[in-house]
Amino acid sequence: MPDVNGFEFLDKAQEQKLSLPFVIVCSSMREKEIVMAAFQLGTSDYLFKPIQPQQLRNTVQTYLDTLSHSQSDFNHLKSLVENEIGDVTSWNLGTSSPASAANSSPLKGTLHFDSVSKAISYMVFHRETGKLIVTSLRGTGELDYDAGRLQRVIFENKSGIDALEALKLLLHVDVVLVK
Repeated sequence: MPDVNGFEFLDKAQEQKLSLPFVIVCSSMREKEIVMAAFQLGTSDYLFKPIQPQQLRNTVQTYLDTLSHSQSDFNHLKSLVENEIGDVTSWNLGTSSPASAANSSPLKGTLHFDSVSKAISYMVFHRETGKLIVTSLRGTGELDYDAGRLQRVIFENKSGIDALEALKLLLHVDVVLVK
């Protein structure tokens, strides 16, 4: 971005209330405070340079899957409602349920995810406020979100980016959204 850096872009997007489905920051800056500041401004994910092509593909695919699931969930819910009460003329995609991305009924209050990345992408895309509780064989972690912005992460006596990186490496997890 020739005229603005990533932080300025995120600031302007927030000021103008732009609805960005996801933002992946790729940077060589590794200072923990800078990385957490990016998350608090609405970054979905943060990749450190040099970036491996497969790492970027996997990260982007996770977020594209979230968008795809949200659209299919929206269409499914819309058809259910139309069958019950007739034509629905105005729906907001942002209020659809993540039933395909998470293991839950759209009518239940608790959402379960099978990966930290899926849970994070859901929180960011749907601008959710709440706490993600991550349970694994290595312990329990917490990610606090406010309107889709990561506020706090704790795992294995670590906090911030150190905790987030450790959580993202976990393979077998149960992630629960608590509102």
